[in-house]
Amino acid sequence: MAITAPNADRVSRDLEMRMLLDNGVTVPMPCTLHFTLADPYAVSATFRSARTSVTWVFARELLSSGLVREAGEGDIHITPLQRTSGNVLRVELRSPDGRAVMEGPRAEIDDFLRSTYDLLPGGLEWTYLNMDAALEQLLNDEMA
Repeated sequence: MAITAPNADRVSRDLEMRMLLDNGVTVPMPCTLHFTLADPYAVSATFRSARTSVTWVFARELLSSGLVREAGEGDIHITPLQRTSGNVLRVELRSPDGRAVMEGPRAEIDDFLRSTYDLLPGGLEWTYLNMDAALEQLLNDEMA
């Protein structure tokens, strides 16, 4: 599946992940990875099933670290794994409602991530932050 960049300010990638169930069964779980200059530190992953979709947002740096070694604390853990079927990336998502374990093609995720760094090299994220909007959001959250 190809990486798409319909605009010069974003990169998306559709890929096939698999959800690992507690009984050892795996279920196909289509996923779209997305990066935009509007949120330069983050990557979103939207997982879709026949009934619903769920989007998780996490640090681009976490995904980058997780490609080479176990990374993450709290709600998201990412681990590279060697399987007889090839290299995969395991993403464990935790919330108060439970936990989900996904695995996907490490090379395709790496290609997506490289495309995000082609669009915006690491260390330059701050140049795309809208500090006025971030401060307004912070103040609105405090007032709520």
